[in-house]
Amino acid sequence: MVDLPKNPIDLSIVIPSMNEYKNLSKLIPALKRVVESIRIRSEILIIEADKNNREVKGLEDNCVKILFQSKKGFANAITTGFSEAKGEYIITMDADFSHDPVFVSTLWRHRKNADVVIASRYVLGGKAYMPHWRKTLSIILNLIYGKILSLPFKDFSTGFKLYNRNVLEAINITSTNFEVIEEIIIKIYSRGWRILEIPFKYKPRLHGSSNIRLLAFGISYLKNLYSMFCLRYSPETADYDELAFNSLIPLQRYWQRKRFRIITEYLDYSSSIIDIGCGTGYLMKSFPQIVGMDISINKIRNLKKIDNLVFVGSILNLSIKEKSFQTVVCSQVIEHVPFKDEIFKNLNRVLLDGGTLIIGTPDYGKIWWHIFEWIHGKIFPNSYTEGHISKYTRESLFKKLDSFGFEILDYSYILRGELIVMCRKIKN
Repeated sequence: MVDLPKNPIDLSIVIPSMNEYKNLSKLIPALKRVVESIRIRSEILIIEADKNNREVKGLEDNCVKILFQSKKGFANAITTGFSEAKGEYIITMDADFSHDPVFVSTLWRHRKNADVVIASRYVLGGKAYMPHWRKTLSIILNLIYGKILSLPFKDFSTGFKLYNRNVLEAINITSTNFEVIEEIIIKIYSRGWRILEIPFKYKPRLHGSSNIRLLAFGISYLKNLYSMFCLRYSPETADYDELAFNSLIPLQRYWQRKRFRIITEYLDYSSSIIDIGCGTGYLMKSFPQIVGMDISINKIRNLKKIDNLVFVGSILNLSIKEKSFQTVVCSQVIEHVPFKDEIFKNLNRVLLDGGTLIIGTPDYGKIWWHIFEWIHGKIFPNSYTEGHISKYTRESLFKKLDSFGFEILDYSYILRGELIVMCRKIKN
């Protein structure tokens, strides 16, 4: 987790540098004019990689701070800048004048529209004036990341971004080189924060040559891609349920869509409905009248992008008024919490008399579920199945429901493994 100082000014501009004195001597005055024109309190942090380069130290003044990296690597420059930055917002940009300093004011104007604003070369209106081979590699890199990780952005690899400092405080950076640019944006998105791309025109560097070394660059990006794949398809990611619903793996995609189909067939849409443990599934995004509750702040943050009423809560301690809803959906929840009577007491309490409970969980009495769970665990080592601490069978679940005042109306299976039950609360 990035430890950021707590005495914010308005804006910190973080600029990694490796012997970029010629460019910086022109960039810094231009940046000063920009921040003066938008009348904000700002600081410019230059993170120099070459400890022996004292020439750049002459650029330091009351607005500009020169820092020397403690360790090698572009990622260390970025994290050093973040650790020293005092701004409520932080902009990262290149030192070589490829990022027009005037565009800082455009990023600043969009600061309230998202938690991260990307100066994007590849959205409509953006341009990249760079050597053909570099542009081709850049486009391929962004396409690969977007496709494999199911991300909706066009330009992951740009270093020109504005961050709300809160999102940086919530992530842990592990990269060592240029792949840190992708790691940061993917981890922020996976926590449900809002990200906006705006068109930007990238220019050739003013002086010098690029410090990228292709072989080392390629190896580090392959490692990063695998690491980010494991993150994106783990339960911690804010849009996990949506990813599974649209999965490239046919079995996973079928399973999610079959569950959605069964639950929606059981629903009475004229009733008041709450989805307990809603995640970020299509049920919430398809029906704006459904109230959602989940224990994960990341998933709730993601759902706040839609119109549903959503809040953080636990099935073991439902802070919901008695007899508030005509229908309660509780799918893929009870297996993740200990066997406790409070689960079923709470489900009964929040339902109106005669109301409907739709509850789903794996049936550990079926050999088919054990087979599917093993397969899923091999494909996704960090999957939900690792968190199954309560293993219900159809008989044990029916017994629990009966003992807490529920009458079984119907039930269905997904490939003889996952059980979904519709039942009615018997009037007290």
